[in-house]
Formats: sequence, C-alpha cells, structure tokens
Amino acid sequence: MPQLLVTTGNPAAGADYTITVPAGKYWRIVSHTAQLVTDANVAARNYKFIIDDGTTPVFETGGSGTGQAATSTCQYTVSPLAVMEAVSPASAVFKNFAIPEMVLAPGWRLRVLTGAIQVGDQWSNIRTLVDEELNEWALNRRAGR
Repeated sequence: MPQLLVTTGNPAAGADYTITVPAGKYWRIVSHTAQLVTDANVAARNYKFIIDDGTTPVFETGGSGTGQAATSTCQYTVSPLAVMEAVSPASAVFKNFAIPEMVLAPGWRLRVLTGAIQVGDQWSNIRTLVDEELNEWALNRRAGR
C-alpha cells in the first residue's frame, strides 16, 4: 500500500481545518500532526480530533484535558500507535492521542474542533501520513477477502 504525505495549508487565524478524502481514494491514517499557536487572549483551548463520513462523526478524541493556555505553542499528534498521556498540562509542548485503525472512504473527513479558539490562534504545519489505495477492490484484496 503506497504511503502519501498529505500537506494542508494553514486556515485563517481563529479557524479550525478539515481534510477530505479525495474521490476514488481510500485512506488508512498512519499519523496526523498539526501545531497550534495561541494568542494572548486568556482561554483554555481544547483540542478535539474528529473523523466523520462527510456528515456524521464516526470517531472523536475525548478532548485535550486541561486545554492549551494563552501565548503557547503545542504540537498535536493522532495515530493508531500513539500513547496518550495520563495528564495533559496546559503547558504541554506535545499532546498525543490514540485513534482506531480504520479505512476512510472517499468523502470522509478529518476535522479539528478547537474549543474556545480565539481570533488570533493559528493552526499550521498540518501533515497527514496515510496509506492510500485507489479503490475498494484493492483494499479487500490486501485484506485477503
């Protein structure tokens, strides 16, 4: 299964982002990472990673615990192999979340929802490593079905 690094442009300041699986493609997420730099507005930003089928959530992380503090930078990573911290302090530089291993069909989305996002907060360095197949037949063949 070929691996593909999907890079996503930065959304506008104060906005979250969405990545959609292209038509005719099937993705298995190896890892997804993005950096959030928060502005000086006092608020605890809570990160949530969501996988949906284009409309309905299929999986959501439980949030980032204590949240990210103002004027800080944090790298968020989700992966089927991630080890999640028992406590996630507001001053954490890295936060990891485990996700299930699953195949995402065309039109499915990876979304980030940042609770209490502020107008000057900025997501950047958005990278998703996926195993990609062109059609369902190839996925079934690899799985021995």
